[in-house]
Amino acid sequence: MKLSPLFSNGMVLLREKEQKLFGQTAPNSNVTINFLSQTYHTFSDTSGNFTITLPKMSAGGPYEMSIIGDEIITIQDIYFGDVYLLSGQSNMVLPISRTLNKNKINWQANSLIRSNNADEIHRVNEKFIRYFTVPKQYQFDTPADDLEEGIWLSVTPETILPMSAVGYHFAKEIHDRYDIPIGLIEAAVGGAPIEAFISEETLRQFGRYDSIIKQNKQKEYVDSVINADNDRMQHWYQALDNIDLGLKQQEWYQPEYQEEGFTSRVVPELFRDNTIGAIRGSFWFRKTFTMEEDYLGEDAILYLGSIIDSDQAYLNGKLIGRTEYQYPPRCYPIPAGLLKNGVNALVVRVISSTHDGGFVPDKPYGIRYGSKFIDLSGNWQFRIGATCETLQSQSFFNYMPTSLYQGMIYPLRNYAIKGVLFYQGESNDSHPEWYEELFRAMIKDWRTLFDNQSLPFLYVQLANFGDHKRFNTGTNWAYLREAQRHILNVPNTAMAVTLDIGEYNDLHPQNKQAVGKRLALAARAILYEEDITYQGPIISDYNFILIEDRPYLELFFSSAENGLLIMGDQIQTLEFSTDGLTWEVAKASIDDNKLLISVTTKWPQFVRYAFANNPEGANLYNTEGLPASSFLLSLQATS
Repeated sequence: MKLSPLFSNGMVLLREKEQKLFGQTAPNSNVTINFLSQTYHTFSDTSGNFTITLPKMSAGGPYEMSIIGDEIITIQDIYFGDVYLLSGQSNMVLPISRTLNKNKINWQANSLIRSNNADEIHRVNEKFIRYFTVPKQYQFDTPADDLEEGIWLSVTPETILPMSAVGYHFAKEIHDRYDIPIGLIEAAVGGAPIEAFISEETLRQFGRYDSIIKQNKQKEYVDSVINADNDRMQHWYQALDNIDLGLKQQEWYQPEYQEEGFTSRVVPELFRDNTIGAIRGSFWFRKTFTMEEDYLGEDAILYLGSIIDSDQAYLNGKLIGRTEYQYPPRCYPIPAGLLKNGVNALVVRVISSTHDGGFVPDKPYGIRYGSKFIDLSGNWQFRIGATCETLQSQSFFNYMPTSLYQGMIYPLRNYAIKGVLFYQGESNDSHPEWYEELFRAMIKDWRTLFDNQSLPFLYVQLANFGDHKRFNTGTNWAYLREAQRHILNVPNTAMAVTLDIGEYNDLHPQNKQAVGKRLALAARAILYEEDITYQGPIISDYNFILIEDRPYLELFFSSAENGLLIMGDQIQTLEFSTDGLTWEVAKASIDDNKLLISVTTKWPQFVRYAFANNPEGANLYNTEGLPASSFLLSLQATS
């Protein structure tokens, strides 16, 4: 006899909603559930499948349930409460462990800044918050009927670190406010575009995905690509190691190695800023530093910011950490006894395989021990170990159209949920013009799948990102935010604006506590029917007026019923244009929930706010302190 892994010890079932419990047993046999002094009966079909519907239950627990078929399965520690599906890409996946230290250094205190909630995390014991992580599996031929594995975990210091940071902070806000159990089901994959979360039937309506859907249904093709990728990557790295001078006798990571042929180079730096940007291969960086006599062997961590594409870090000749891709912050624990008083040697082997390599600026590079931080940025000794051709990117089949809908979302269809939290969009920035129709299609898909046409969707608008001071980062993210804004006219949706918490040098901003709290505000209004302002100001309309014969443009905002607020003397990043090509900085004053813009030339045809990948200085809020969404408005029609 078998049940879905979702139905297991510690599960949270949705309160005030009938719940289907399904599984497999012997064909054409009697199945009985004993639960809360009630008995429920059904029969399995000719394939052994059975479904029993449990009645609506109020919040509470813990309970125990017995399912009796050709054997007996007992499920313990069951609670009824509110269940949310978490989905999207890496910013939804990003675990608590990645948010415990901010990526800034307090130079005056000479220490790494600790996040506000780090101490709370290490003491957490939330037995009424449970989470279930859906295995990251893709499927092409037909949708997976069920999950292969998975367990429910309550939130403790031992289980919280791999948990979605957004999910945890959202759940804590809701649980603390309403005192009900919260269940989170995480079905998210880093890097996944939105089309991976949409059904085949729906995607075929667009036409552009038909050929790839057909191709991926051929298992032989998928297997051949995976095998070819693995062989190519293994050969590339083996070839690099074979020719890398730094791995020959005597290895360059040995502390006693004499630095022949090395030159001085500053860390951190991005290689694309200099002549080595176009080179693919291995790059060796060496630095010696002195531990003062007050070092008493305390626990220590090496921070190496973020490195493109991958790295291996050696301290005094010992490998202490390696990371195979660019995004995770490098926080390598230093084994006890390896650091020593006096001179120590740190060596970092950087591998640039597919991108311009480098050390990401404005992140911590140094060693923390106790309350002290040894800054290791500045001059290092540098030498190229080997050069190679660019490594062709790997094919990620869990990014392909329909893959995650069929492998991770469809198997959840009979598990009752209260709402969806969705944080995604970064991987669709190459075609932001497609995003709105795809997002609308996905919402419709999921509402049909879960048999709930009003299923709430609470989603996160893309944060600010990109080094706009040194590079032209473009406006693709701005156009994608615009598509996300337009989704607000779909009933039962809300958007958490995050234009004020992004980090120019990190695709994964660390302040997930603010994201969780803003999604919780939306839930309080949309799902729990509180009369509150729950999101930042949203452009809603405009009007041309004359005041004392002077022309003005009025911009009206929703979610600003108590008024707008400009953080500073004058609004920033607000512009208007007569042709959509040349933009003029606009000045504006606030009139309750309106912006009043003085028009100094002929009537503008377009107005935009914070319309850049990283709109530095965007400072329009409502009086509740929530940032306004960016927008691009054609003044020939309402938004």
